[in-house]
Amino acid sequence: METESRNCVIIPVNRSDVSFNSSFSSIVRSFENFDPKILFILYANFNKNLINRLNPLFEQLEMNGIKVEKKNLNEMFSAMKSTEEIADGIENLLQDCEKVYLVPTSGASIVSSALGLLYQKNRDKNYFLVNYLFSFGPWISFYYPFTPRGTEMVIVDPPVSITQSQGPIIPIEQQIQRLKKLDNYFQGRIGETSKKNTFLGNMFKLVYEMNTRKEGVNALKITLPPIKSPASSTQKGNKEEKTKKPPSSGSSLTLKVNDMEKIKEKLQSVLGDHLRDLKVEPSYVAEIIENISGIHRIMVYDEGDKNESSKRDLSEVVNDFDFVVIDTNLIYYGIHSYEIRGLSIPYCVNFEMETKLYEEKRISSFYETLYSIYDAILLRARVLPSEMTYCDPSVPKMDPDLLKDGLILTGDRRAFKVWSNSSLSRYATVKFVKLDNKIREREHERMYSLLSVASLLMGLKDDIEIKDDIEINIELIKV
Repeated sequence: METESRNCVIIPVNRSDVSFNSSFSSIVRSFENFDPKILFILYANFNKNLINRLNPLFEQLEMNGIKVEKKNLNEMFSAMKSTEEIADGIENLLQDCEKVYLVPTSGASIVSSALGLLYQKNRDKNYFLVNYLFSFGPWISFYYPFTPRGTEMVIVDPPVSITQSQGPIIPIEQQIQRLKKLDNYFQGRIGETSKKNTFLGNMFKLVYEMNTRKEGVNALKITLPPIKSPASSTQKGNKEEKTKKPPSSGSSLTLKVNDMEKIKEKLQSVLGDHLRDLKVEPSYVAEIIENISGIHRIMVYDEGDKNESSKRDLSEVVNDFDFVVIDTNLIYYGIHSYEIRGLSIPYCVNFEMETKLYEEKRISSFYETLYSIYDAILLRARVLPSEMTYCDPSVPKMDPDLLKDGLILTGDRRAFKVWSNSSLSRYATVKFVKLDNKIREREHERMYSLLSVASLLMGLKDDIEIKDDIEINIELIKV
């Protein structure tokens, strides 16, 4: 009996670190890139929980005609085998495959090595070695299709052109069509995420929209209609006459990913009338949005900000420490757009963030979205006990054992002066931070900032629409 020809993808997901993001991304990218008919998932006993988390995705793939075979490596290789024996064991699974795509990205080193050997042995038999390179930084806690397609480069050996009709990677139009086959499932994940965290839900929604559009996205357009001004009353003798104020003019703004200078001024001009109608200072809100978007680099100074020659980019400085403790102002400086090992947040930051959230009533939806950025940071940070009050007096009173040999960062000049001259500086390194005037250069960082602006505006949109009875349009476009 003749066996039906088919394309097979084999993906190990047995890394010992947290591998859900890389596993999910590798599976979905391979589904859209290679049109597989069968997907082999290799896992170990210790990460059965990961398989349980991935099972809903596997069910969706099977509903779309993909056969998913989960193979337990501990059962396949009950005794420790050589790398070559592991490669031979994996090869036995692939006898009926027409093309084989080996994806070691989320696998442990020994299995990844075995896939490399398998590729070398069969490179003349339609075997391809596939690696996905992730752009971490601001995208560290995201996974595909909720990271832009361009941030996850695919490298295929032997090298072929993506547009080559006979090459292993199908054209982008077909990739998008395949991605949309799982639309209901991904929309469900967006909805679930939105219930837990507004900012992440908005980001998931925006990025997924980007990845399902052939023309791509490189700009954000905001369109606001005029304010419907209420009638005003004037008294003439015994009569009260009502006259209508002329409506404010409508406005629009396009922010481009390669032209994100002076976001504050641009937002201030387009949002001004509506924010003043909410009794909120436009420059204040616009500055928060620009700063927290992460478009500006956070610079670290050795001695306050008096010595410009001592400043270094935050991403360089944090590599010298095992953990980093931040003050509340780092949240407003866009710390969520950095990948930081050992990020630590004192309870006092939570106190300050919640205090602001509960105090601000005029633009409550905006502050709820802003607070959800902080909440998203907590998902990848360690929380340190401190007094539940403002951080200025609280941080120096923290248990020294919690801060020993760590880096403590603040953007508050007074706090920096007090902390660096207190006993705190004897067992921890205290440094001052400030936002750089220049904006970040890498496109994947700029795109993250652009979408952060969009997410915050989606919160502000609710506040303005309720107050002014209008509909604001926020859309991603290609210019």
